[in-house]
Amino acid sequence: MKLGFLTRYSDHVVEVARRIGFDGLELQAGSWGDPPPSTATAARTRCTGARDHLREAGITVTALGLYGNHLVGKPSVARKQFASVMNVGDVLGCKVIASLVGRLPNTTLSENMSAFKKIFGPIAKMAHDRGFKIAFENWSGFHGYPFHGTNVAYRPEAWDMLFDAVDSPALGLEFDPSHLHFQMMDYVKLVHRFGKKIFHVHAKDTEIFRDKLEENGIFSSGWWRFRVPGWGEINWMKFISALQDVGYDGGIAIEHEDGVYSGDRFDEGLQLGYNTLAPLLAR
Repeated sequence: MKLGFLTRYSDHVVEVARRIGFDGLELQAGSWGDPPPSTATAARTRCTGARDHLREAGITVTALGLYGNHLVGKPSVARKQFASVMNVGDVLGCKVIASLVGRLPNTTLSENMSAFKKIFGPIAKMAHDRGFKIAFENWSGFHGYPFHGTNVAYRPEAWDMLFDAVDSPALGLEFDPSHLHFQMMDYVKLVHRFGKKIFHVHAKDTEIFRDKLEENGIFSSGWWRFRVPGWGEINWMKFISALQDVGYDGGIAIEHEDGVYSGDRFDEGLQLGYNTLAPLLAR
C-alpha cells in the first residue's frame, strides 16, 4: 500500500511529501485546469512535467480526485469530465478516479438510482474499456437540520443499491472510516464485507465529545470533529489489518481536515498522520 495525502499538485507539495516520507499522493484533477485537459495531447503537454517530478521523488499518484454532485448535471458533461481525468491519468500512470456520486435535491435514495444509472452507466463502460476504476467516497454529505444530504453513497444500503443499479467491475468505493465512525457503524466489518469494492482509501480520524453527545444528542452540532490519523477514535491497527485481510494493495491518502493543525501547522498535521500510519504499513 502507498501512503500519501489528498492535495492539489505543486512542485512544493511534492517536496513536502518527499521530506516527510510519503510515497503516494492523491491529486485533485483540477490541478491541471478546470476542466482538465480534454485531449490526450493536451494532457501530455500539461502533465508531463508533474509526472517527471513525481517519478524523481519516488512518489506514485494513487488516485485523481474529481469531486462534485454529478447527478444534477447533464450526462454528457459528466462523461466529458471523467474522460478528461482519464487523459490525465494515462500520463501520470494513475488508473483510479476518486469521486462522489452526488444526489438529486429533496429525494430518497431509491429516487436517485435511475439518474445514477443514466449518468454512470456509460461512464462505467468507458472506465472499464480504458482500464480505470472509479472510487466513490462514502462522505455523508449531510447539511443542517433536518438533515438534507448531497451524496447518496454514505451508507452500506446505498452502496448495494448503486452497485446493483450499475453492475460494473469499474465502480467501487473510496473507503473513509471517519464518516462511518460518527454514524456508529463498524468500519472494520464493512471493510471485510465490501473489500473487493474498495479501490482507494481516505485516512481521516474522528474525535467524539461524549459529554456533548450525551447532553444534546445526535441531531446537535459540535459533538464530533475530524482529526489527523491517531488523534481520534479510529483503531488504525485493526483498520489496516482488515485491509490487508481482504487483499487491498492500493493507495491510502490522508484527507487532512483537522482544524487544530491548520494554517501554518498543516504540515505538522501531515507529519503526525504519517507517524501514525507508516509503522503499521511497514509490518
